Amino acid sequence: MMEVKKISEINAEIKELNVPRKEKAIKALISFIISLAVVIGPIILFVNLLIYRQYRGLLALGILAMTTILMIMVQKIYYESIVRKRVANINKLIIIPTMVVFVLGLALIYLMAKVGTI
Repeated sequence: MMEVKKISEINAEIKELNVPRKEKAIKALISFIISLAVVIGPIILFVNLLIYRQYRGLLALGILAMTTILMIMVQKIYYESIVRKRVANINKLIIIPTMVVFVLGLALIYLMAKVGTI
């Protein structure tokens, strides 16, 4: 049977690995660069298409989706390179903060649409 862990327990297990700060910083930078290389094309396309007024809401959703994918990829690559399968359930560390940002982004887009800026 699968053991259910709390986020604090997962963070404690990662801290117990004693990964040096320099290695963490390098892996964070590498994961950001790799992830950005994957999603930068669609983000630039969506930003350039914002000149079309009738599609601004849809394009804002596209930018939010690409930003969410960027966040997921950065965190996934970073945590996978740090823990190297020594810690289970690291996806909880990725999904919860990303969904909070996604929901806040949706709320912002909704408010902008309500006010009339997009």
